[in-house]
Amino acid sequence: MRDFIYDTLKKQTSYPFHMPGHKRNKKFLPIDAVECDFTEITGLDALHSPSGIIKQAQDSLACFLGADESFILVNGGSGGILAAMLAVLSPGDIAITASNCHSSVQNGFIFTGAVPYYIDPIVCKEGISTHIDPERIKDALSETKAKAVIIVSPTYEGIVSDIEKIAKLAHEKGAVLIVDECHGAHFPYSPYFPESAIRMGADIVVNSYHKTLPCFNQAAVLSIKGKLVNRQRIKQAVSMTMTTSPSYPVMASVDHAKNSLTEEDFKKYAHNLDNLRKRLSKNKVFKLFEKPTDAFDIDRGKITVFVNTEEIDGITLSKILREKYLFELEFCSKEYIIAMTSVADDFDMYIKFAEAVEMLEKEYAYSKKNPQRSVVFSSPHIEATPRDIFFSEKETIPIQKSEGKICALAITAFPPDIPIIFPGERITKEKIERIHSLKKNNTLITGCEHGITVLKGYV
Repeated sequence: MRDFIYDTLKKQTSYPFHMPGHKRNKKFLPIDAVECDFTEITGLDALHSPSGIIKQAQDSLACFLGADESFILVNGGSGGILAAMLAVLSPGDIAITASNCHSSVQNGFIFTGAVPYYIDPIVCKEGISTHIDPERIKDALSETKAKAVIIVSPTYEGIVSDIEKIAKLAHEKGAVLIVDECHGAHFPYSPYFPESAIRMGADIVVNSYHKTLPCFNQAAVLSIKGKLVNRQRIKQAVSMTMTTSPSYPVMASVDHAKNSLTEEDFKKYAHNLDNLRKRLSKNKVFKLFEKPTDAFDIDRGKITVFVNTEEIDGITLSKILREKYLFELEFCSKEYIIAMTSVADDFDMYIKFAEAVEMLEKEYAYSKKNPQRSVVFSSPHIEATPRDIFFSEKETIPIQKSEGKICALAITAFPPDIPIIFPGERITKEKIERIHSLKKNNTLITGCEHGITVLKGYV
């Protein structure tokens, strides 16, 4: 009998320019999952009520991060986002959130009964959504009595917003700032990277340690700071959104990453990243994405490369890099590719990756392309709240017949699992065409596998 999953995993030979951040490098993650897979026996503490080794690990982590308290999570950053929203929001509360937030935020609105007030991120000249302009936050706060502001920083492509300024604006209105910093877990480890959100004034920050640090998948941390967050409620929310059978290997990997990674490790990482980015920046056909002039900062560990030729697109480029050069990337679209790096990388692979891209540059002619703006996430006009929609009667209809209907189930592009159509949004011809275009390019679209789910009888 074949082991469908395990047998396939054993066959993987490509170098991982994708998460998880351990990159299958046992030097940085020497934890044996079977050897360390325990339950809450005597001496091993309990994640839901820590008083021993888990509490010590969490207290040490909070001190390192500059937080008042930190909680180790075993169900990824998504669980942390849900816990953060449950801790702050009640039914009917308004939360300002950007349209490029993760799908877990939409689930949080269902859980809490809160009402989203969407704002748009800035769009750069390359046509992708980037940072949140503090002025848009200021305007939204003046137009609402928002209880919370929820933003993602860094973005999937690595763009960082001005958290300090946004935190100040939120706090002036008594709003809690929740930052999805899932792709920035490595920030506190080196001044080479942007300052972490918890040190910039955010009240609740969620970090997916498994994304950019040498930790097992699902490893994450939620941190809090300041007086705006009710301590008892956040602890209850964290417990509510987490399994009662937590993984000790996952917890141990978070603790190990905090204790084992050295300044020298990150100096080597930064040095090799600089060399890689320097080489890629000289390439015109496959152009390295640099910090937009109006953006606050960028995570240089994210290698985003735009395709500037009519002869090949990002999807084909990714396929060539996988099949010819054995590089498996984190993401590809028609316009660009993303290679995720980490401190646990084999830095010789940076040289080989740069060489591969340089060789490919010689095969294709440069041509200036107009940005397609096909990866931009725009604020939806919501005609029903996510919670109301969840409990309403629905029906699934063919996508070609859905124009004008109210979407009842988020349609998302994965990765990074950000909605294209939000629950409560009226479906437009443009959005339908966008879904068809993404599917044609083999992008994984969730929520419309057998048609689109809409509110039944809603006009």
